[in-house]
Amino acid sequence: MPEGLPKALESCSEPGELVRDPAGAYLAETTNFTVRALPLGGFVRIRGMTPEAQGKETQVPGGFYSKPPWQRLIVLFAGPLFSVLAGLIILTAHEMIAGEQVMSHHPVLAEVMPDGAGYKGGLREGDRIVSIDKQPISDFYEVVKQVRSHVGKPVSFVVDRAGKMMNLQVTPMLEDRPSLVLGPNLQPSGEMARQAKLQVRPELVSVRLGFVDATRAAVEVPIVTVASLFEGVIHPSKLKEQVGGPVSIVRVTAEATHDGVAQVFRIAGILSVSLGIFNLLPIFPLDGGQMLVSFAEMLRRGRRLSMKAQGIVATMGFSAILMLVVSVLYIDLQRLHNDNEKPSAPSTSK
Repeated sequence: MPEGLPKALESCSEPGELVRDPAGAYLAETTNFTVRALPLGGFVRIRGMTPEAQGKETQVPGGFYSKPPWQRLIVLFAGPLFSVLAGLIILTAHEMIAGEQVMSHHPVLAEVMPDGAGYKGGLREGDRIVSIDKQPISDFYEVVKQVRSHVGKPVSFVVDRAGKMMNLQVTPMLEDRPSLVLGPNLQPSGEMARQAKLQVRPELVSVRLGFVDATRAAVEVPIVTVASLFEGVIHPSKLKEQVGGPVSIVRVTAEATHDGVAQVFRIAGILSVSLGIFNLLPIFPLDGGQMLVSFAEMLRRGRRLSMKAQGIVATMGFSAILMLVVSVLYIDLQRLHNDNEKPSAPSTSK
């Protein structure tokens, strides 16, 4: 240790630890530098951010709590904000370079759900739909339009399977709850309705977007995320369809790797947006919860909350986070169990 430094500094053994002289005054703070193998993720540890008895954290020179509440609120908001902005930049770049995945208008089935009405009626992946009830089919939207009104009624299909024409009788099933109605462009029209479906999907094609359209598509992600969050709060029964934890993230990422690097970046953008929005929840110790505390102190004209009040807020916050983590893990494991019990699709040969 260089000569001339206070003896108190010799006791500083942890990176980022604040040290004081014998009188209790703060002297210095060491800095911890790290080099990450991958430039992903991160955190900010601001000095003087740990609450102490009798509000001594406000006495740390240049420390977090030495600043006015409105400045702390801005700093806390900056983290989630830039997480969302980073996600939007990634998503915009993805839409411009790799393109947006949209449904093809070709009446060819790329996926047939094993437990859906289409599979039960004999439809298989790779089938090209030639006609429905003797009406020629040249656009997948014609399939959607013909099927959704035939609730529980058998529909006659003629399909081309590897050059062989096959006649099938398929009975569409009415879905349990309303879903988005597709328009002629095979994009959601904004209308919601219960529809008869086959549980089949057409091929997907990539369409590159210009900067304005790509930005618009990216901005829709946080809007949909917030809307889904509010819907889950209002209708808790829908949470199991809208939330996912570590298991879901791993599965989605694993599936994305099979679709190429572009899809991995898209998932990274969505996760960045989702984490930013999640951190804005008014739950301590999330940024949103700390922002709520800063706002309360603004109303108190800058006076810190008592240690007792801070303890209550922290306890309630950690309890809420624990309940949320347990609930999400339960939903994850239940979803994994249900997926494992689904029958796998056998060979398409007949």
